[in-house]
Amino acid sequence: MLNISHNSIADYINLSDFRSYRVLKRSRVQRLILLLLFGLLAILFLCLFLPWTQNISAKGYVTTRSPQQRPQ
Repeated sequence: MLNISHNSIADYINLSDFRSYRVLKRSRVQRLILLLLFGLLAILFLCLFLPWTQNISAKGYVTTRSPQQRPQ
């Protein structure tokens, strides 16, 4: 309800008696789940812009086909 008037119908009508109100009303759990979902999506979106480096440490020899390519 907007509650833009000092006159309230809350004393006269119980909104939870109406099926349409129960269907459309969001509970606190639903709001929390939506908030967490949007927060997680925002964090994942921001992670797309983080720098990404991938390194592998290994022991071995560098081999090439011709001797001119050896200094690498």
